[in-house]
Formats: sequence, structure tokens, C-alpha cells
Amino acid sequence: MQAGRSYMGFVLVMAACSGADRPPGQRGAEDHGSSPSLEAPGAVEAPPTPLRSVRPPTLVERAAPTPPPPIAGGTLTILRDDRTAIASDPDHDAVWVSDLTGAVATRPVLLTRGDEPGRSVEGDDGRVYVALRRGGAVVALDAARAAVTARWAVCAAPRGVAWDVATASLYVACAGGELVRVSDRGAVLRAWQLGPDLRDVIATREGVFVTRFREATVLQVRDDGSVVDVRPPEAIYQPDRSARYAAVAWRTVDADGSLVMLHQSTPDAVPLVVTRTQAYYGDATSALSIARLPTIARLSVLSTRGVASPVWSGGLPMLEAGFAVDVAVRIDAQGGDVIAVASPGWAFGQGPAQVNVLSLRPTLSVTAASTYARATMRVGDGQAVALAWTRRGALVVQTRAPGALMIADDPQVDRVRSITFAPEGERTSISVGDTGHDLFHATTTAGLACASCHPEGGDDGRVWAFGGIGLRRTPSLRGGIARAAPYHWDGDVPDMRALVDEVFTRRMGGPALTDYESDRLTRWLDAVPQVPRSAPADAEAVARGEALYRAANVGCADCHDANAPAATASVGVGTGGNYQVPALEGLWLRAPFLHDGRARTLRERFTDPSCGGDAHGHTSHLTGGQIDDLVAFLASM
Repeated sequence: MQAGRSYMGFVLVMAACSGADRPPGQRGAEDHGSSPSLEAPGAVEAPPTPLRSVRPPTLVERAAPTPPPPIAGGTLTILRDDRTAIASDPDHDAVWVSDLTGAVATRPVLLTRGDEPGRSVEGDDGRVYVALRRGGAVVALDAARAAVTARWAVCAAPRGVAWDVATASLYVACAGGELVRVSDRGAVLRAWQLGPDLRDVIATREGVFVTRFREATVLQVRDDGSVVDVRPPEAIYQPDRSARYAAVAWRTVDADGSLVMLHQSTPDAVPLVVTRTQAYYGDATSALSIARLPTIARLSVLSTRGVASPVWSGGLPMLEAGFAVDVAVRIDAQGGDVIAVASPGWAFGQGPAQVNVLSLRPTLSVTAASTYARATMRVGDGQAVALAWTRRGALVVQTRAPGALMIADDPQVDRVRSITFAPEGERTSISVGDTGHDLFHATTTAGLACASCHPEGGDDGRVWAFGGIGLRRTPSLRGGIARAAPYHWDGDVPDMRALVDEVFTRRMGGPALTDYESDRLTRWLDAVPQVPRSAPADAEAVARGEALYRAANVGCADCHDANAPAATASVGVGTGGNYQVPALEGLWLRAPFLHDGRARTLRERFTDPSCGGDAHGHTSHLTGGQIDDLVAFLASM
């Protein structure tokens, strides 16, 4: 993708979740629907086909023995030989090595239980490096032998990996804020602390770029080791003159001199007003409703080649994508850009996966003068979780439940073949289809899923304006929520059944759930764990901070029980009302703080008088050093 190009073509892939798992071991080519059709060009700003969450006559009830982890996306890599696919399978703690030609059977590489493999990258000499999101390590695989050759502890929660060809070394970005450069033998060559919530890392000729997950921002690490903040993607201004801003960068990839970021786009404090005629969060059926949707999938492009400072050069909102988790880019024979985007599905399954082919003029920025043409094609049955292009132009989509690769050798031709991850042994034979997991990741009429505001079961870091209620920060769902009733900051939702009815059905426009479906969703949510945290930089400061936390003359422990998920009563702490006491575990990954996000940092919580002062714990007598110690302890929980 080169700066200044005047024509760009796109392929947008949206996959829906439908049907039960395919029988074990089934393989072969499948026909997934009618031939693609290209629509006549029209204005991109025109409302899309209305989205409808229509309950099917029957819904397959699925209950995985162990609740599977949230979808993270970005788990598929095509190697340079253009025929080998590496697919991480966090459901089974395995990595699948597949021959896309079908000449060699797909083989699983079994990892340690609980490793949760994620991003992968090809290095030199046939080695592939895989980040273990909960394993605190990176493994090196020999792709030819489908075997682990090395395992290196790098940080508590590895996220992104990138191979730097120039230095023959591996970069690993971690949720705890570490960026680690590792040799091909596992030696740590250099480490940076860039602040929490790192996501993808991309090594280019212009330097190394790292993204933050919830903020959707980019950091550039230059050759001299210095770090530069790149301003976030440009705001989008809508017909009602409100603005939308970037949030939750699910995936960022290199595209020949530019970075393409798939992220969510959220409005700037537009009140979400309750009505009896539409979902609380709106619906994707009119231009006005679209302007007020809490989240819209968007692609933004950061030009990096041949510029003194990286600059965002355009963006594309993708209303049809709903909740999307992965993006892949290739350059076609005419020099255009072809972009594929994966979405787990719609509630409750509005058909198998779709492919949308869009050609835009004049630029990636969508304006009233922009035109498009679109084609659609089905590509699979399960939840689409990742995708990648081969150099010859085949599109490969990874699905889960059932685990498979769906291969469109020519996305313009209605023929898709599949390679199923056939069970081999007890570990990979375990069913991972789960109704709660399906519901959490399903897009509704409001164009969003539970996972849109609670990415990977956590929170999006946003503060929302609710009509008649006020500003409310998205709460995290990690660490067990079944015992944390009542719910919401005001404690006005008594139990999980009421929460599901209020949020999934009333606010999001999803269908009314049965008791079974609500119970499965509750079971799955209650199993979402905290993100593994890095060891504190100063253990002595943490110990001093814990002593302050438990001290009677400070009073933190009076309301916040470190061993409980949350208090069950609302308390007034000088911030304008009575609010539920949140759990403090995982606080290091939950900025901003308090019910309305008024404290941008943990330290600001204690230094800004609007955060409650001595009505919110007795801390005015503490010195600056003691506040630092208290913050260090809270960040270690």
C-alpha cells in the first residue's frame, strides 16, 4: 500500500456463526452458496441493508466441558512457501500445521495446557514463533516436523510477535507493557517498558511499530531505540456534526509501506437514549441511527514509508462487518489493495460466512463523493477468527467450532474448499462449541456484540453518556462476575438474568434469550480470567503500599476486600452518588477509573479532589512517596 495511490480495491470478509460442529474428521471441498454478484456503484454513505436478529426455529445448544477463551483474532499465518498454514488453536492449546494443497495431512502441535497460543510469525530456517498469551512464553516451532524446538519465557502475557529480517531477531509485545527483542536462540537483546496494553508489533524498514489495544494508538521504536508516540487515527465527523474516535485496535498489519489497523470507532459523548421503538444502542437501519451506534468497525491506514513522521492517510467504516477481529491485506496484479476482514458472526446465525468485495474511488477516505461496488460470497460454518492471503491470491479463513481452514482459491468464484482440524487424541477431541461463547461474540441489530464493549471479556476503556443516567465507564467482566450482583455502577440490576435481558435484548437489540441461553452466557462469563500481570518493578514499594492499603487510618480495605470479586452494596465516596464497589484485581489494565472515568491514572485517583478526597479513603495525610507506594500495590493486584 503506497501513499498517494488514487485507486484502491477491497475485499471485506464477514463470517457468521451457524450450525453445530461438523462430525470429527470430515474434510473436503464444499459449496457455500450462490455465485458472487457485483452490485452497481452507489454512495457509500447510503444506509446498509437493515440488520435483523431473528431467532431461528431451533438453536443448537452447546456446552463445552471447559469454557473456551474469548476470541482474540490474528491466529493464522501463511509461510513463505505459500502452501503451509500455521493456525493457533487457543481452545485446545495446540497449533495446527496445514498443507493448503491437501498433499500432507494437517498435524497438531500440542502445547502445555493453559498456554493459549495466539499470534505467530515466520523467522529464518523454517522456524515459526508463537506467542503464548497465558503461558508467559514464546515457542519456536519447526514447521516441517510440526514440533516445538524451544520455549522462552519473555513476559507474563505475550501478545504480538514480529520477525526483524535486518537483525534476524524477534520482537515480542506484551500486555504488561514490555517490548522485548530476542535473538534466534532466545537471548534477550533489549527490553523497553512502554506502558500496559500492548497488542501488535510490526517490524518495517522505517522502524518497529507497536499498538495499544484499547486506545488504538501506535508507538514507533526508531533504530536508535528512542520511542515516539504516533497520534491516533483521525476523527470521523458525521452528518449530525458529532465525531467518532478510534478505540480497541483488534489487529494491525503491514501493507507494503503502510500499516492497516482494524479498530472500533466510537462516538464522542453522544447520549444513548432509551426509547420503546428501537434498541437502547440504536440500529443500523438509518443514517441517524448509524451515527449514534456505540461501535462501528473501521479500517485506518498509517503511511510510514518515505515520510519524516508517520501520518494517517485515510479510513473506511465497515457497517456490514459488525463486530470484527482480524484483517489481512494483499496487493493485486494491478497494484490495488485487497483487504479481508473477519467477523465471528451474527445473532443468531444469519447464514454462513460472507465475502464482500468493495472497490472505492477516489481514496480510502469515504466521502459523499465516494462510490463502491460490492460482491458477496459464503465461506464457512464456524466462527471466523482469523484470515490470511497467499501470494497467489487465495483467501484462507480460520474458523473455530468447528476448527477448520476455509480456502477460496479465487474469491470471485463461488467455490470454497475446507481443511478440518481432525481430532488426534484426547486433547483435540474435546468439543469447544459453547452457547455462552457464541452469544458473547454474536453481532446484534445494533451492529455490535458483547465483545465490542468488553473485548476479550475485559473493557474498552470508554466512558459513555447515558440519557437520564449520566457518564458511565465500561466495567470489566474478568475475574468472575456471578458473585458480584447487583450489577452496573448504580447497582440497579439485581441478577445475571436481569442483566442479560436489559443489555443483550433491550439495549443491543438481540433476541430474548431462553433460560438455558442466559445460564450458558453466565457460565461462560464467570470463567473469563484476569490477564496475567507482570512482576512488579519494585517489590519493596509494593510491600509498603500493601501495608498502607490495610492500615486502619487509610481505610482502603474497609470497602475493598482483596479476596472478593466486588462488594454487593452501593457506597457514597464523595463522587456525586452511591455506586457499586468494584473489585480491584486487574486494576493495572483498567484505566480510566471511577464510575465516570474521571481519574485518568491511579495516581490521579488520589491527587484529584473530585475523586472523593477523604470521603474515599483517608489519604490526604499521605506523602507523595506513600501515594506512589499505594499505587504500586494497587497495580500489582
